[in-house]
Amino acid sequence: MLSINTNNINKNIPKALQELNKMGFDFCVCGGIICQFYLGKHARYTEDIDIVTNLEVKDFEKMFKEHFHVISFSYQPVSPVFFEETFSARVEIDNEEIIIEGMKINFYKDIVSKEYEINGVPFKGTNVEFVVAEKFIALNNELDRLYKHFVELYSFSLLDESVIDKKEVKRYVNLINEDENIVRASFNKPEVKVVYKLREDKKFFGPTVLPTLQAKHNVSKETMEMAVNDWLAKF
Repeated sequence: MLSINTNNINKNIPKALQELNKMGFDFCVCGGIICQFYLGKHARYTEDIDIVTNLEVKDFEKMFKEHFHVISFSYQPVSPVFFEETFSARVEIDNEEIIIEGMKINFYKDIVSKEYEINGVPFKGTNVEFVVAEKFIALNNELDRLYKHFVELYSFSLLDESVIDKKEVKRYVNLINEDENIVRASFNKPEVKVVYKLREDKKFFGPTVLPTLQAKHNVSKETMEMAVNDWLAKF
């Protein structure tokens, strides 16, 4: 089990994880929480909880209202734009809001999980390779928040090469591509293949100073871009 104690998260995340563990469904934590275990001082502050599951997310609202004080709950079905079912729940713990976001993954059984513990609370999470693959896919596909993923890929590129299994990252990228292409086919949209290179026409939206400071890097965007492209070329 990987274990850390950190102040680099919303203080209610451990309490929310405890409640999620009680709910009796299978899920893996991903996203920023997993980054805390691998990026150390380069991990950005994490406000929310991201999970992946194999359950129909439209059924989560009732489950959440039984375990949390739910402020709001939204559900996003599969569409020509969004290729996964997702939900976002704003819940209240100790008079403060926290967001829990979830996504149904059709290849959930192919995700390798690990046991983690954060501030004394155990939970099941994805391996780091899944997080890296999601960041890479997002950097190629998303229209906003791109600088966040870009900085985090740069942070991952600084890790010792033994930390991240490149073949495992490629396996996840292929799984995500295959799954999204199945959805594209159902909407008569052309198949897409993600390659291991930053697109030259990609613009990095959003504030650039704040994420860089949060990640504690003191290098230019151009230096980061070169490093990330060099890193991806090794996959």
